[in-house]
Amino acid sequence: MLFVAPEFASFFLVVLLVGWLLRQHPTAWKTFMLAASIFFYGWWKHTTDDWSLAGISWLPRYAVYLLIFATVNQALAQLAGRTRGSSSRYVVALACAFDLGALFYFKYFEWARGVANDWFHAGFTPTNIILPIGVSFIAFQGLGYVIDVHRGTIEPVDTLDFFTYLFFFPHLVAGPLVRVGEFVPQIHRRADPREVDASRAFLLIASGFVKKVIISSYVFKHVVEPVFANPKGFGGVDNLFAAYGYSVQIFCDFSGYTDIAIGLALLLGIRFPQNFDNPYRAQSIQDFWRRWHMSLSRWLRDYLYIGLGGNRQGELRTYVNLFLTMFIGGIWHGANWTFIIWGTIHGGAMVIERFLVSMFGNPTHPVAKAARWLLTFHVVTLAWVFFNARNASVAFELLGRIAHLLWLDTGQASQYVTILLIVTIVAVVALQFVPDELAPQIVARFSAIHPAAQGALVGIVMILCYRIGSVDDFIYFQF
Repeated sequence: MLFVAPEFASFFLVVLLVGWLLRQHPTAWKTFMLAASIFFYGWWKHTTDDWSLAGISWLPRYAVYLLIFATVNQALAQLAGRTRGSSSRYVVALACAFDLGALFYFKYFEWARGVANDWFHAGFTPTNIILPIGVSFIAFQGLGYVIDVHRGTIEPVDTLDFFTYLFFFPHLVAGPLVRVGEFVPQIHRRADPREVDASRAFLLIASGFVKKVIISSYVFKHVVEPVFANPKGFGGVDNLFAAYGYSVQIFCDFSGYTDIAIGLALLLGIRFPQNFDNPYRAQSIQDFWRRWHMSLSRWLRDYLYIGLGGNRQGELRTYVNLFLTMFIGGIWHGANWTFIIWGTIHGGAMVIERFLVSMFGNPTHPVAKAARWLLTFHVVTLAWVFFNARNASVAFELLGRIAHLLWLDTGQASQYVTILLIVTIVAVVALQFVPDELAPQIVARFSAIHPAAQGALVGIVMILCYRIGSVDDFIYFQF
């Protein structure tokens, strides 16, 4: 069930009403929210499955898989709490083996089988494993919980608390990567619906709809989809704008999802951490990762980079750890050489940046800052080409067409590159530079409006989105 699908509104209204009626009864609230989240996960549009009924598929086996994830990680966290110290390291190793092993099976087994057949002529037959939606986020959140208990950051929580945390539907299928220590204390506090920051929630939901249903879908259909499907059929200008367009599409798609998720959680009395902070304003790749998918960046830093040794073992080892963190982050995104190349680009760029800063320092002149921003944005855009391409050949073909445009001829744009498309891409990037203090001012002015008028305005925005845009899956559902 998509957040932007019309049927989700009915589901959420029921959850919102019943949830607040039960909020003063913690066990009943958690049980209801867990059941609603499992229903949300299971009742999913699926067009290629024999289990479908009228376009809707009930896939209980995937809910069972996630229940197994939750049960095993809770048992391991409890064990880590009882054996905290040197012995709990072995519990963490078991958690890594289980979570990453299950992730490998669902996400990488088919790819590894194909590589073995291509490279070694192994003759393994396809298994047709279908990836459960959100399994990567579930695995990372479960593993992070066990590691936090091992480190003494938190104590093991009640089983129902953990299940409610892991399955809470606003962040179930695509994040943000909320941590147990951020979520569970909130459900233990007495909540009052009158204290909910509804104005901010409404604005987040409305902005998420606009980003996803209108901007992301428009750019996708008018340049990204046709060009990435067949770069050879288009000139250099089209390929260049397809690359820029995907930078805009994935930002609007993913940050739009996050805006809606944070807004929905707010209406239910739960605060999620910020997940995006104007990433295309970044002046370095490291700065980009402080702003893009911030919950994943924190996870990679706290559980992978620091686990590898961080910057505590000398400069050379720091370079290696930086590169490995981004390289593994690329692999986490999917079983394709394109994701490995994407992670390699980011890891290599971070190493080069750190080396140059250690040698020459950070330039502060406005021209130097502008140059750093321009270079960072284009490195990120280059990497996105591999992220989106179905294989490396398509990515290199698209980049080759762009190089041909830049170096050999002027290139001719087809009907796919229009004034509206150019304005959309430029506007989305330019909005990254809006002063930070403007957002609270907008929330404050919106809050001054009568709640009924707020709801009406948000409703109008959603209706316009449905009339103008289109409802498609979110990009990060595949991860």
